[in-house]
Amino acid sequence: FPGSRIITMLNLSSSWTVALIAAGAAAVGGVAAALVMRSNEGTKISKSLPFPKIAGPTPEAKHYDEPRLGTDTMHRFAYLADFLDFGAADIHNIKSVATQLAPLVPAVVDAVYLKLFAYDVTKKYFVARNEGYEGSLPKNINDLTLEHPQIKFRKGVLSKYLVKLVTSEYDASFVNYVSYVGEIHSNHVGAKSIDVPMVHNEVLFGFVEDAFVAILGTFNLSREDERNIIRSLVKLLSIQRSY
Repeated sequence: FPGSRIITMLNLSSSWTVALIAAGAAAVGGVAAALVMRSNEGTKISKSLPFPKIAGPTPEAKHYDEPRLGTDTMHRFAYLADFLDFGAADIHNIKSVATQLAPLVPAVVDAVYLKLFAYDVTKKYFVARNEGYEGSLPKNINDLTLEHPQIKFRKGVLSKYLVKLVTSEYDASFVNYVSYVGEIHSNHVGAKSIDVPMVHNEVLFGFVEDAFVAILGTFNLSREDERNIIRSLVKLLSIQRSY
């Protein structure tokens, strides 16, 4: 018994020794029973998960042209949609709440900019002239407010983008638009003074995703519908992050 040395050191009587051994065995047995129960529950849950299940030989790997994934926006979209199983059912799920989500986009955008203004590493990118804006510029980061014309312009751009995300047909026109928006946030197509690191874009859309999920929770959807819509939105936002 692993605790025999401790029992010896404590100089316990034989009756106490028996009692401790019995208690230890019961505790171990209880943990084992709990683990078996949890394992069985996990097996039941895993069987119901909507993941592809392989039966028989391993399927042949699909081919995508890797260099084209970086240059051909539609080829990339096809790969991303295929990988994430983003299809007609997901489009239906998103469209089913689009008319409710779209009017709430301005509130999401206001929250986004409050968050962007909370950190100097994100706020500083709005001091320089942004793509498409032709008005006056702030003198420095401290001169920049949420009421500045460039911020109002940028809010309009983001609002348009998010509305398109939940209302588009997800065709070539949509893919080209998403790709363009991604490019203008770099110095390849957009303003030469602006090249937003990917870390900021990633956390921004993590914030947007969380906001959409929170909003969906107010729509009085069935649990199944809410779960399916959230999964579809997560797929869509994952796709657009790749542009």
